[in-house]
Order: sequence, then structure tokens, then C-alpha cells
Amino acid sequence: VHAVLEDILERLPEPFDMAELLGKAEERTPYQVVALQECEQMNILTQEIRHSLRELNFGLKVRFLFFFCQGR
Repeated sequence: VHAVLEDILERLPEPFDMAELLGKAEERTPYQVVALQECEQMNILTQEIRHSLRELNFGLKVRFLFFFCQGR
């Protein structure tokens, strides 16, 4: 399970640099506004995925340690 978690984390794209994107958008057409909004939403989504996977990984480690310590 740990390997799958690490693989997914590695495959997640880096967040969009919103400051850079906003600087490049000289005029804001409706299509550009929608694209920028989608980039913001994608950043939020990937951040939540990263957070959830790290929490899951932590929980699995704690569970493993719990069972390991009980076996002693």
C-alpha cells in the first residue's frame, strides 16, 4: 500500500503558479477567466489529494507500529 501511495504522490502535478499565470494574462477574455478559475480549482484539488494521502500514510504507519509493539 505504501508503494501505491508514494507512486500516486509522485504522479501528482506541481501546483500552478497563479501569480505567473495572472501576470501572463494581459487581457481577460471569458475563456481566460474560466481557465484561470480551473487552475485555481485544480490546485485546491491536488492539495487536498496530497493531504489525504499523507494522512492515510501516517495512519498506516501508526497502525503498523501499534501491532508491532503489541507483538513484543
